[in-house]
Amino acid sequence: MTETAEIKTSNTETHSALPPEETERLTTEIVAALKTVFDPEIPADIYELGLIYKVDVDDDRVVKVDMTLTTPNCPSAAELPAMVENAVASVAGLLAIASLGIVMSGTFNTDLQRRLAAAAVPAAIGMAVIAQHAKLAAIELPAGAGADLQAAVRHAVDEAFLSGFRRVMWIAAALALMSAVTGWAMIGSDAARARPRKARLR
Repeated sequence: MTETAEIKTSNTETHSALPPEETERLTTEIVAALKTVFDPEIPADIYELGLIYKVDVDDDRVVKVDMTLTTPNCPSAAELPAMVENAVASVAGLLAIASLGIVMSGTFNTDLQRRLAAAAVPAAIGMAVIAQHAKLAAIELPAGAGADLQAAVRHAVDEAFLSGFRRVMWIAAALALMSAVTGWAMIGSDAARARPRKARLR
């Protein structure tokens, strides 16, 4: 195995144990692909907006993209992950893409806001909680709130985290199933081609 190669571009950091020249090629092509994805609300691509935190390519050429949204309640939270996945999937030499970070963040933010509103949490406290959305379940409770309010906020945070976690697990399970089916099909096809043919008797 080669030593871990690390390539840094302006706002993307890619780690891989692939040969450095291959990592550099993939990084350049991934960045170019990401620049084709535009935020529907802003006339700029997500790479130039600085929404891409990190791109990891492992030894099996599986890619993980960590990114964020323009705002905690971004209306594009549901569609951006699919747009990113389709863009990165166009890069030759990549076997899988996992953009689950934004799925978790988007689901958590949306569910948290809904639960805070349902619990009638005061707007000022709700905004203070949502401002910490990047911490996920580690969000700090407002110190000035009473015990009942703190319990309501903690419940909303915990349930929102579980909602995001469940969604990520379902997606991961679906990807694993698709990978297994694809592998089974490829192995079966190779086995069929390798099977010796019986000579026909005349």
